[in-house]
Amino acid sequence: MLTGPPPKFHGTRDILWRNAPRVVCAVVLAFMLLGAGMFNALFSAFGETRYPSPDGRSVLVVTEGADVIDPLWNLSVRQPSTFVARTWEVGCFNGDDPDNSLVSVAWISPTQIEAVAESGNRYLITVDPSDARPSQTISVGCDD
Repeated sequence: MLTGPPPKFHGTRDILWRNAPRVVCAVVLAFMLLGAGMFNALFSAFGETRYPSPDGRSVLVVTEGADVIDPLWNLSVRQPSTFVARTWEVGCFNGDDPDNSLVSVAWISPTQIEAVAESGNRYLITVDPSDARPSQTISVGCDD
């Protein structure tokens, strides 16, 4: 048998106040997980594609993104090094006009890159073999 005074029960309001910190933490955690999931879903559609040069001295990097709702491709050349990696901007393609969309990109020699737009226009970019710096940059539908 139980001895002593009966336990105090103050009703539902007392139970809610004692559990309020746990409820608040659970709600905040749920919103954080939902936000992280949405952020991941939004940015997982974009990415980077790397194309090593034929001689292996540099890498063409195509970064796909968006300019509000239009697809956007940024091209750069990286020259990896043991101490410092150099990156040079090569060009930009903005898919606001479908004819400006990037269709393909490839190294055609250790010092030349060819980029092709949806319109069929071909763009040749020559890079310096010593430091991978492009001789010119291209802008296809991108604001300068």
